[in-house]
Amino acid sequence: MRRWGALVIMIAGALVFPAPARSETPPGHYDRTPPLDAGAACFSDYACASGFCVDGVCCGTTCPGTCHQCNRPDTLGTCAPALAGTDPRGACPGSGPCRATCNGSGLCAYPGDDVVCEAAECIRDTSSVKRGRTCDGRGWCVDRGTQDCAPFTCRAGSCPTTCVSGADCAIGAMCLGTSCGESRPAGAPCFSAAECASGSCAHGVCCDTECTGICERCDQPNPAGIVDGTCRVLEGQSPSGACPGQGLCVGECSAQGMCAWPSSALPCDLCVACDGAGACNALPDSKDDIRCGDMHCGMSSGPCMTLEAGPRCVGVRSCATPGTGSACTVRVNRPDGTSCWAAEGLNHGGICLAGACVPTIPDGGLPDGGLRDAASEPQDSLSDRDERRYAVCGCTVDERPGLGLGPALLALAALALRVRPGRTLLMGGKRDEVSR
Repeated sequence: MRRWGALVIMIAGALVFPAPARSETPPGHYDRTPPLDAGAACFSDYACASGFCVDGVCCGTTCPGTCHQCNRPDTLGTCAPALAGTDPRGACPGSGPCRATCNGSGLCAYPGDDVVCEAAECIRDTSSVKRGRTCDGRGWCVDRGTQDCAPFTCRAGSCPTTCVSGADCAIGAMCLGTSCGESRPAGAPCFSAAECASGSCAHGVCCDTECTGICERCDQPNPAGIVDGTCRVLEGQSPSGACPGQGLCVGECSAQGMCAWPSSALPCDLCVACDGAGACNALPDSKDDIRCGDMHCGMSSGPCMTLEAGPRCVGVRSCATPGTGSACTVRVNRPDGTSCWAAEGLNHGGICLAGACVPTIPDGGLPDGGLRDAASEPQDSLSDRDERRYAVCGCTVDERPGLGLGPALLALAALALRVRPGRTLLMGGKRDEVSR
């Protein structure tokens, strides 16, 4: 069993606590049972021989990532990609039937536009159908409008393209062979181009053109919500297979009918973003990821300054280590002149200057709380009281080794600081009196 220890370093007035080395047992505890093997149920890293308790089991590695897991039944204890269609960590974006799930390759992916998110239904007393809403490949459930099935009539939420009897045809049409009529208008359901007056049958409807572009569809509704057989570009949507990409980096159609892929502004996994060409392999623009968690920077703060977390991604798929210099990179100083306690155990305080706590005492006072006349002792002598002042201030006029900051820095600090009248700033064993 390793023992816990702590190293405390004073840097520029701040106490810095380096992160402790990993230990098998927390402070104050002793090993009572042998460490657990990979795959065993656990509640804490300390219980596992590997030192990693992930997804409720002991794991061989830290197993980061949105769509990886260590508790997959067939790979228990080993980090592996989550199964397709699952989201074991609940980290994929979106909501409802079009939310993203794991794609089986370790990344989140949205369902394609062939996934129905609201069922179609026939409109009563008409030959029309309210078409089913489908996903758009970007996480949204899109309205696909209504369609007139004439010369057929709507059956079971869809427009048939063949008939068996007159009941399958709209009012006024007859079933001849398997057809309710030829020379159908644009927007009417079709099985072949010969059935359409335009001579074009695309995406199941009679269309005004061949409509063969990768981002074009002829069964999309017009602004009024009616399928009218006009070939339209699916701007902002991702038709299945049209603009392929890795996970969330699949492309979408532009207004010009071309594919456009997301840039590194779009995260696609832990500390990784899209590269603008469909791959998930770039460092995010923000260099940050909320999934890295709390960086625990408070322990590195001091009386006059606070260290805060900067960008938490130190590389592609790599978070900074909490509580270390790689994570706590933003220094925020308290305003100069703010009261502070220079050191534990002293009966007087100090004032903040450039992030450091500079000790002060009341006018005429001493660090131990006593009083004396400033003229009663030669200012160039090194008395016992001066020695006490050296200990409080941590500075010296003769550059004695081991006593901290030199006189030049503290002299500059004294000139820059506006000390309230009636207070004394300790500098190298001598007092600088501030005029009232």
